[in-house]
Parts: sequence; C-alpha cells; structure tokens
Amino acid sequence: MQTDSRVQAFGPARAIGAGERPATTAGSLHNANFCIETLWIGQTAVVTLPAEIDITNADQVREDLLSVLNQGAALLIADLSTTTFCDSAGVSALARIFRRADASRSEMRLVVSTQPCSGC
Repeated sequence: MQTDSRVQAFGPARAIGAGERPATTAGSLHNANFCIETLWIGQTAVVTLPAEIDITNADQVREDLLSVLNQGAALLIADLSTTTFCDSAGVSALARIFRRADASRSEMRLVVSTQPCSGC
C-alpha cells in the first residue's frame, strides 16, 4: 500500500473535536460524483480537487472550497495536479473562490501538473 507523500512529510492525521485544529489533519468531503480530500497543516488547507470539474460538479466544488475558507484557512491550496478536465464552469468556480479568499484576507494558490488538461 502506498502512503500519500503529503502525510509522510507531515505525519499521520488524527480525529479532531469541534473548534480544535491540530497542526496536521486530513479529511474528505464525499459527494455522489466525487470526493474532495482536504489536508490541514496549521491554517493552510490543501484541497485535492476531482479529476474532472464541469457544469455537473462546479457548484459543489465551489461550495466545498468555500466551506474550507469558512473554517479559517489563511492559505487555501487547490490541488489540480490530478485534474484532467476543467470547463468554464470550473474556471468560474475557482475564480469566485479566489475573489472570496481575497475579500477575507486569505490567500489561494493552485497546484497544476505539467501535463496540459483538456478543456482548460
């Protein structure tokens, strides 16, 4: 079994209680069509986005990222390194989250792969 390199770098995650955030935690948001993984490192949230972001799930991606910002992320890292397709609805969702992060004095960064993604 292969261990996620992010967990190797920062140690294992543990369950947290309400209002508590340890130095490193991991979690996921499951939806009918995809699962978004979130890794917290202090006030930095690394969110792994689905392989495809389009009109069918862009609103849910936006809501999930907004939820992470509302939990107090000072830095939101949207990991699109495994995303192979992102249409205009996905780009719009990411742009809206960027504006929301900026308005709340948070920062947002995108992680992308070196492979071009179709539809981006």
